[in-house]
Amino acid sequence: MSWWPSAEGAVWDWGWTPYPAVWLLLAAIAVAYALRVRSLLPAHRRAGDPEVSADQIVLFAAGLVVLWAALDWPLGALAAGYLASANALQDLLITLGAAPLLLLGLPRGRPRPDPAHDLRGRAVLRLQRALGSPVVGGATFGIALAVTHLPAVVDALRPSPWGSFAITAAWLAAAVVLWSPLVGPLAGRHRPPYLVGMLYLVAPFIFPKVVGAFYLFRDDPLYDVYGSAPRVWADVTAHGDQQVAGFTLWIIGSFMVIAALAVLFFRWYQEDRRMSTPDSLEVPADPRAVDALFDVPGGWAALERLIASVQTALPPRWSGAELGFAYRELGGETNETQVILELHVALDGRAEAQLAHAIETDYEAHLASLAPARREQIARRIAFRIVGYGSRVS
Repeated sequence: MSWWPSAEGAVWDWGWTPYPAVWLLLAAIAVAYALRVRSLLPAHRRAGDPEVSADQIVLFAAGLVVLWAALDWPLGALAAGYLASANALQDLLITLGAAPLLLLGLPRGRPRPDPAHDLRGRAVLRLQRALGSPVVGGATFGIALAVTHLPAVVDALRPSPWGSFAITAAWLAAAVVLWSPLVGPLAGRHRPPYLVGMLYLVAPFIFPKVVGAFYLFRDDPLYDVYGSAPRVWADVTAHGDQQVAGFTLWIIGSFMVIAALAVLFFRWYQEDRRMSTPDSLEVPADPRAVDALFDVPGGWAALERLIASVQTALPPRWSGAELGFAYRELGGETNETQVILELHVALDGRAEAQLAHAIETDYEAHLASLAPARREQIARRIAFRIVGYGSRVS
């Protein structure tokens, strides 16, 4: 039994083979992450620490599952010494699957400087800044992919557990550097612009295809370790397996990059909406509203309750909503002015009607709790409407 999958030259059989080092590596990553998450729980988190969400934990766990599937039996063993197609699939799962999922699961934010280790802290920050550069990420990924697919490197390293481990470790490390500018812990602060991000994804889209082209257009086996390996299936020759490897890098790799592109832009869109959405509606300062409600008992309390009703009824991810005041002279002997709280928000007709109904219901419950005389006076002097809908609470 080998501690890590490698090309041992033995006849392949489908009997399960344990690889303890794979389990230890995954367990170490999981324990380190669990300890980090525990330190960020409300009971342990210090001021300035980032938060971690349930979604991030799920993403990190998914990354561990993908990494386990890529490294352990059977794919890890097949990739190490039997099938070039398994080697290609393992490459894609690690670089385009596990790495971005693991990074998405990490808590966002910048680490706090440690005064006791100021020099070391600055060095770490400089290293993080360098590794977060798209130029460094693309170059590192391209070089690692090229070197680890050279026939001389593969044939020399795959027969050894340490060599096979070095190849997969290089893929994972290069992929972390590649994806860090887009989905790393500091990506929210230093995320490239949309166009740069789109162009940046050319790297994982193109580089595997270059390797795949060598697989597809070469008549003889590119690697001796796979060409001379015992056949897993008698009908699949070494050349046929190499053709499958090329198509794997071309077709499956393309779908994975396109899926990553869709997920990334969806996340960026959601982040931009959150960044552009204020935490609460701001009430404009208007002296005329103060004057108009000055002589209305309970008027300001009612207005505050109306504003709270609006904030409660708005959709969770509303954006572009603004409050404003309008006025209407009621006439009569007292020459009173009605204050109209206006909500400016872009919603379709159905959503607008539902929003108005929710606000009316909540605000009317407040009015019902008041004494009849005060309720009548407040209803006369304070009104509400959604601009474009014309609903009025009275």
